[in-house]
Parts: sequence; C-alpha cells; structure tokens
Amino acid sequence: MSGADPTAGLAAFLLDDTDVSGLTDGRVFRPKIPQRELPSMPRACVIVTPAGGYLQFGDSYLPIGDPRLDVRCYGSTPLEGQNIARAVLNACKRMRPGVWAGCMLYSANVSAGVMALIDLGTLWDFSLVTFVVLCGEESAD
Repeated sequence: MSGADPTAGLAAFLLDDTDVSGLTDGRVFRPKIPQRELPSMPRACVIVTPAGGYLQFGDSYLPIGDPRLDVRCYGSTPLEGQNIARAVLNACKRMRPGVWAGCMLYSANVSAGVMALIDLGTLWDFSLVTFVVLCGEESAD
C-alpha cells in the first residue's frame, strides 16, 4: 500500500461539494495555482496546501494522521474570496467519513477561521481557512 495524500483528498472533497464547486466553477487545486490559470487571476478558486505539523497522531503507530491543511480561497474581489472561504468552512463541517482521491477522510475540523489576507507575491486578496484533517495514512484505493 502507498501513502495517502490528504491534500488531494480534501481538494477532491471540496470539488465534490456543490456549493464550493459552484462558486469556483470547479477550480479547486493543490498544491498551487496551475500555470494555465495565472493569466486569468485573480478569480474564484481554491488552493489546498499542507500547513505543517500534526496535532496528536504524528508520532503514533496508528494508521491515521491529523495533518494541518491550509485552504486559500481567491476571488475577483475580497468579498468573493471570503464567501468561498465560508462555503469551504460549511462544507467541511458537513463532512461525513468517506474516500476522496484515494484518501480516507474522517473529519476536517477548523483550526483557524476565515482570515482575509493579501498574497505578498502577487498582491491578490485571498481568504485563508486552516483545518486539522483526520485521515487514513494508507491509500484507500
């Protein structure tokens, strides 16, 4: 068995959510904005990246993990990014255990709520939500 990728799992989960997918027109990516999207930015999209660290199960022998993941929500306006971030937050609150992109996800609990920020590299506004994701560490495929 190979290791599961929780960023891929959370991105696939968010893409499956009709609210998030509808607000972003299906633009949910990891670990960064694809090159093909850059000329159209800033516009509605979601980027899922590792935030570093484990909460409780990082040094456990159990086949589960609880990594922190950042979800960056961009929009054509700061308000659009915040609305997408709230949709992401609500989707994760409704999460039920399941397999997405080969990763068993049990829950995605908010670690830091919706924060309006500016990407210093591009000067694009975005909203950030950080989650602690309880997931299987082996691929579920």
